Amino acid sequence: MDGAPDGRLSLIWWRVERSGVEGCVFCRILNGELGGYIVYRDQYTAAFLDAHPLAVGHTLVVPLRHAQRFQELSEEEACALSKTLLKISRAVSKAFGASALTIGVNDGPDAGQFVPHVHVHVVPRWRDDGGELIHAIFRRARRPESVNMEEVARRISSNIERRPARTLRFLDRMCMDTPCPRSGSGSWTSRAARGP
Repeated sequence: MDGAPDGRLSLIWWRVERSGVEGCVFCRILNGELGGYIVYRDQYTAAFLDAHPLAVGHTLVVPLRHAQRFQELSEEEACALSKTLLKISRAVSKAFGASALTIGVNDGPDAGQFVPHVHVHVVPRWRDDGGELIHAIFRRARRPESVNMEEVARRISSNIERRPARTLRFLDRMCMDTPCPRSGSGSWTSRAARGP
């Protein structure tokens, strides 16, 4: 992290940057060292209210194991995080009558991640609430003038880790135990593994 942001988060940034895993604010909330409003917890994940909410009901979904970046999660942890995200999204929408949600992850310091522990923001939204589109993050960014979409797709595709069938069967059981609505059989995971 090159430097602290301005305003009230400066002290938090300074402490987090120098804290490492043992001083991680979220780990300390999860193990009870710091107060927090935990709304959900299971074997792999938890959810608690954001200390600096963007809207009433702004909730963070986190893995229990400390990991700074999303890519550091195991597939099992990522599946568990996704399942919890779905539960929390439904609960937040219902609890506050939100007509929409903004769900986002700042994955790494260069993306604006202040606390070095994977967390997914669930922010309830309403028409004319003053919030912006997620694309507003890049309002001042330099956008590429031209993009070779075929080359971009090839580069991403060639870097996707392929898993053995045994791993996919495990993930099927863990994450996607509902039938795929398009085919009427199998799960989303097995359909994705087979391809279109």
